[in-house]
Amino acid sequence: MKITKVFSSKNYLKTTVIAAALLALAIFAYSNRSDGFERVEASTVNTDMLAAAHDPEKAVAAFNDAVKVFFSARCANCHPAGDIPTQGDEMTLHTQGVTRGKDGKGVYGMTCTTCHQNENLPGVHLPPGTDKDWHMPPADQPM
Repeated sequence: MKITKVFSSKNYLKTTVIAAALLALAIFAYSNRSDGFERVEASTVNTDMLAAAHDPEKAVAAFNDAVKVFFSARCANCHPAGDIPTQGDEMTLHTQGVTRGKDGKGVYGMTCTTCHQNENLPGVHLPPGTDKDWHMPPADQPM
């Protein structure tokens, strides 16, 4: 019989992101109140592009679109709830015992750039690369 935790690291991450998004949505709604100030919009933004605060359906649709990004493996793999990054679409714990480290770049000889080079390595199932500085957020930035 397999025993699962009620609040696994994945569930904790999801709950944290949803709570942060709801808080941001509440702040956004509060900031759109009419307090006698005239709102000035950038010239590149038109009213058709804005999700009106008084339109709950648009707000929910915008939030649901954002949630897809927050919970995608592409984001969540490097922004986990704990200190161990995940990998792949299944978001399994990173192999080789990789951990965040104080600066977010790994520890000792297991830094992110040890395997993640400046470009993708040729072959199947090899670490992806980037010409950017590959790392997780530092340890002092909770997820």
